[in-house]
Amino acid sequence: MKKRITAHTNLFHDWRLKNRLGYALFANGMGLFASVVMIFFDHLFLVNPILFTSIRAVNILLIIPNLFFIHKWGTREKHTESAQNTFSFMILWPIFIFNLSYFIFCFYGEGEKFFVYYTGLLATSFFCTFMLHRFPREQYIYNFGISFLALGLMGFLRSDQFDNLYIVVIIHLCASFMSMYFRRQFVKSLTFQFDLLRTMVPEKIAQYIVSGGERLRNNVRFQPRNRFSVCLCADWRSFQKLSGTKDPEQITEMLEKYYDIILRNLESLLPDKNYYFNWNADELFVVFFNDHDDERLAISEGLKFAFQMCNEIYAEVDREFRGEIHYDVGLSAGIGYLGLVGPREMKKTTINGQVAGRAKRLEQEAKLIRKQEGGESPRLVMEERLFDHVMRLQLGGEGHFDLRSAQTPDIKDQKIYVWILASKFQIKKAG
Repeated sequence: MKKRITAHTNLFHDWRLKNRLGYALFANGMGLFASVVMIFFDHLFLVNPILFTSIRAVNILLIIPNLFFIHKWGTREKHTESAQNTFSFMILWPIFIFNLSYFIFCFYGEGEKFFVYYTGLLATSFFCTFMLHRFPREQYIYNFGISFLALGLMGFLRSDQFDNLYIVVIIHLCASFMSMYFRRQFVKSLTFQFDLLRTMVPEKIAQYIVSGGERLRNNVRFQPRNRFSVCLCADWRSFQKLSGTKDPEQITEMLEKYYDIILRNLESLLPDKNYYFNWNADELFVVFFNDHDDERLAISEGLKFAFQMCNEIYAEVDREFRGEIHYDVGLSAGIGYLGLVGPREMKKTTINGQVAGRAKRLEQEAKLIRKQEGGESPRLVMEERLFDHVMRLQLGGEGHFDLRSAQTPDIKDQKIYVWILASKFQIKKAG
């Protein structure tokens, strides 16, 4: 649970990194637009609008350079700490200017239309807090900054105006607490979108789409193309037989616990998430790839997880389910057409090509070997070409390797390597 909360916190942090500049542009644009429009209303409703118009003109002159800097920053590195601090300042700059203007209108003007501008000050407090609720640091700076400003003004104003300043402080405190609710709802919505998308695309792509906002969401980068991929296929032994002895609710609970164990280990082993994790009932299918088509990296990650599936993960599954779940693993590597494929409104991650089919055939070969030889431990069956990488990575040291010819149709007579954990290597003599 703690790890899940941390992952969702990181998702929210990533969203803020990618969208802070956009919100700075929105805040400055809104400040500029509101200042220009309100000049018209000042002249419409006030007898002497010179003070008000002059202040709004100053606001416009102070905001315009900010818009220029935002445009310049748009082409630079946006994820550094200094850049993010600059964006925070750019967001708060027009907001504080606008609020200060309303303080002047309300408490240092000639009292004309006080109620109208005081209402505008309170409405601005709520609106700005809501606009900032997705950025907690900026929102707290705004709420407490304006509250301290209101309290500080008491030393310069008449005592009959104190109540109005107290109300401003109370409004900001209430708005600050309300923003916590909206922020919580927003994080929940991000989490929901992320959990939904990760069932259709690789997790790192799901995070990219969700954290990128509407601009990136409409320009998904996981377009289908030929990519070097490593495919792992694992299937329960005797799943149908097990389903006949247990209720559907029990089978469902077993599936969920089983895949939770696998996914937790996969995320721990490969934090960069260069994979697509998919399952259908008792069949697991994982595709390992990377953005640069680095064959050695994809093969290394696929092999490390395959051996973990047949060693540490299997031991944990064996303890959790008391020997009720067993599986075999097939591993292949090659070029596959990988990406979002399908009907226009129902695309999902799909890999087309022989590499995916070979992984399934190798897993079937592992099943066949297990039936012939017996034993409890999973058989890992891989293509011959992967064995050099196994030696390079020094994997499988506690197991037994065997070079054989495949018997399964479609890969019959092809050279394969079979690996099984030595500590449970139990062979039943054929015949």
